Order: sequence, then C-alpha cells, then structure tokens
Amino acid sequence: MFRRHWSGLPKDPIFPSTLEGLGYFINEDDEIRSIERPDCYFKYLIDRNERINRRQRFHFNLAMEDVTLQRLEDEGMQRLALPLGTSSDQPHVPVFVSPDIALKERVVLIVTDTTQSLGMLSGRVAAGPGGLTKGTAISLIRTIKHHLPDAGIVLANPGAPHWWPQGKRSISAFQADAAPLSSLVSFGRRMNEAVNRVEGQASEMEHLSGVFEMMERREVRISVLGVEKGAELVERFLDGKQAWERWGEKLEGMVLFGTYLDADWMHNEAFKAFLAKRCRAYALSSEPLDTPLSTPRGNPDISFPALGLPVYSSSEDTCSELIAIKAQKASVAYLAEVARCEDYANPEVVPVVRENLGIVGEEEEQGGRSAWDQVREEDKPVVEVVDESVLRELRMWDRWEETGEAEEDWGAKEDGEVRGAAPAA
Repeated sequence: MFRRHWSGLPKDPIFPSTLEGLGYFINEDDEIRSIERPDCYFKYLIDRNERINRRQRFHFNLAMEDVTLQRLEDEGMQRLALPLGTSSDQPHVPVFVSPDIALKERVVLIVTDTTQSLGMLSGRVAAGPGGLTKGTAISLIRTIKHHLPDAGIVLANPGAPHWWPQGKRSISAFQADAAPLSSLVSFGRRMNEAVNRVEGQASEMEHLSGVFEMMERREVRISVLGVEKGAELVERFLDGKQAWERWGEKLEGMVLFGTYLDADWMHNEAFKAFLAKRCRAYALSSEPLDTPLSTPRGNPDISFPALGLPVYSSSEDTCSELIAIKAQKASVAYLAEVARCEDYANPEVVPVVRENLGIVGEEEEQGGRSAWDQVREEDKPVVEVVDESVLRELRMWDRWEETGEAEEDWGAKEDGEVRGAAPAA
C-alpha cells in the first residue's frame, strides 16, 4: 500500500510581489511592460497549470496595488484603517482620505466596483494600454481636484472585505481564491469568520456604512461617484429608511457609472426624488459622450429601463469598467455644476430615438429593402436545425465533463441498441 506524506505534495508556487521581481517595469508612457520584451504587456498564461497562472497574477495584482497606493500618497491622500483606531498589523480595511478631511465642508466620496482592489477602476487599462494612472482612481482624484479644488476626497474600499493574515492586508474575494496554499494540489482555503473577517467591515454594506459615519459632521455636503457594483451598493444603502434619514439632507449630488438597478427595486420616495433631481448615470453606448439615453422613467424607444435618474452615453459601448474612465471629466464637471447651485435640478432630458441611432425595424423599409436585406451575407448569423438526439448527446457529454458521471441510459437508442456495444451473436 502506498502512502504519501503531506510534505511530499508539490509546493504551491511563490512569486515575487514586486513588478521588477516578476519581470516588468513601468515605461515612460506609464504602461507596465515586460523587461525582456518591452513591446509586450502582462502575460497571464505562463504554464499549462491554471493554478500557477493564477498565483502569478495574484502577486502581480499585489505589486500593481502597492504602486497605486504609493502614488495615492504622492497625490497627498492619507491612508486610514477602518475601524478607526486599528493598527496596520491588525485586521482592518484601508481607505484613502484627504489629510484635512475633518475640516472640509464639501466631500466627494468615490465608491469603486466591489470586485476591484483599492483604487482600481479597470485592471485591463492599468496593466495594459492606457497605463496605471488612467486605469486607477488617481486620474479621477486629479480630475476632482481640478474641478472642485476645495473639496475633500474619500476613496472607499468595498472590494476588499477579506483579511489575509499571512500578508497582513485586506484583499478581494477574487484574490483570496488565489492566495498561497499549503500545496499546489490543495482544494482551497476555508473562510474562517474569526480570522478572515474584519469587525464592523464584514460586508460591503457595513463598510459603506462605516465610511459614511467617518464623514459625519453637521455642516458637511457629500457628493458621490459610484462605479458599477459600487454604484448599486450606494443606491441600496441610501434607499434604506434609516440611512436616508441620517444622510439624505447632507447629499449634494451623485453620478453613477454602469448601474442598472431598476427603479422598481427602490422603495424610498425621497431618495427616488433626489435621484431624479440631482443625479445622473452613464451607461454603455456608442453614441458621443453626454448624449441623453433615457429619462428617469426610461426610454421605451430603445428599450432602456427606468433607473430613476437621467442616463447619458459614456461613449464606451463594450466594457462597463471603462465607463468611469471615459466619462470621468464630464461626471466631475456635473458635480461641480450641482455644487454651485443650491437649488439645482436636472434639466428635462430629450433622449435619443431609434431613428437617431440608425435602428430600422424589419417593417420599416428604405428604398424597398428591409434592414435584414441591408446586412451583408458574411455578417448574418448562421442558423442550423439540429436533431434533438444530437442535442441530447451533447448535453450528456457536457454533464460527463463537469461531473464525471454518465446518465444511466448513456448512449441508449430508442430501439434498445447501445452505442458502442457489440451486436448480439
């Protein structure tokens, strides 16, 4: 009988946690490039073993985050641990604030996506074409300083609720799945509430509540920039009765990037009125920046749902994490406009219609040709009719690949013959 000791299992790979140690540098265009091949960006696939690829990216993300946090400090931002009073080696969730935040009468709160690490807007931009400054909150903070020079800034961190004791830092759930294990073949790491959760910061909602409490002062005016899931988090938080009663009168304006939370899910009428009057959203669209897409009641002409606030085009039509980058100057300029007028109210929105977008229904013909006829043959989708037995066999193969189990009547035909079986003698 063979027996394998734990010490005999292959070790989980460990990589350096610096860009230089991983073989990368930041060039004069602020882009991360390979030292060996300066024309190449980050290379994820370095091995056939997916665990090794993920482990390398884990350390690459940590290295990129460390550079970002240092640059935030260079911008004059101050690192603060939540809960307040927690030391850096104890479980905490870091945020960044202006050093004189307690004296500011106006504060801009940035709530990034709940799947991103601290200060990250778009990983594909920060680690690829565009560069670190453009792909992180650094560019957004500089824009805020330009349009609202007297405002304080708070950078929340809803995407890092998991405390990693070995690294003495909070990381995202995505990062926690790639953290070092005892061996290369270990199944994973069990979440230990006592070890991996930060008291008072156990959920995204608790974190956001703690950030608002940190800004609590009688005279403060708060503007909010919410990104994707972070935008929806802000909406759900302020839709709560207690949160709105406490913070509603302090809110000045809000811009949400990539939110699709339907107004029907909101129950607070006062908050819904605030959304319609002093807020706006930016969404995926190929239309020019700031083109109106929808009123607070939606735009049935382009099948856009009612989000409770006017929606504008971001000029980005593919990737939602790029919305905050494409529309950040327009969004901060809007918050500055709202801040200048105490009684500000959104102007009436005249959204685009189907004709303006170049969308023509099949019943609407141009020159005797329908929209379908105007599509080139090579651009039309291929439609095939497949027999039900073929689909059933494909589903059985999918199940076998996912679970390793086959159905009891695997390969059986209607006449009782079994596929692959030798005919009876």
